[in-house]
Amino acid sequence: MAMHNQRINRLILGAFISSLALFSCEDKVNPTLESAVPVLVVDGWITNQQGSQVIKLTQSQPYFDNTLPPGVSGAIITVTDDLGKIYSFSEDDKNPGNYVWKPLASEVFGAVGRKYNLNIQVAGDNLQSVSAMGRVPAIDSITF
Repeated sequence: MAMHNQRINRLILGAFISSLALFSCEDKVNPTLESAVPVLVVDGWITNQQGSQVIKLTQSQPYFDNTLPPGVSGAIITVTDDLGKIYSFSEDDKNPGNYVWKPLASEVFGAVGRKYNLNIQVAGDNLQSVSAMGRVPAIDSITF
């Protein structure tokens, strides 16, 4: 019986020492990251669906900054298709950094298979990008 009690005592002591290891100290680490000059961030998703199209311009920010990035105002944004049609985007007065193209009546932005050139003039810089509007792949099945 004494041997059995010793085993139980050792088991309890081992469990206690092991549990102390789980409650070890934690050191809070606050790394100092080098600051970088903010750069322009362009966020746009243009579709051929009816309705307004929006391109957002913001500034990048430090990694640990969890505030909304500041909008960039004063830009001139146009999108030109491969036939020469120009779509001009105007800044939204209520949302600085949001540039909107609003269609007339039943006008739709773009067409599948066409190429588009994005041109942004801001703070003395001229940025360009070229892309094509592709067709959405057909859905072959949906499972639930």
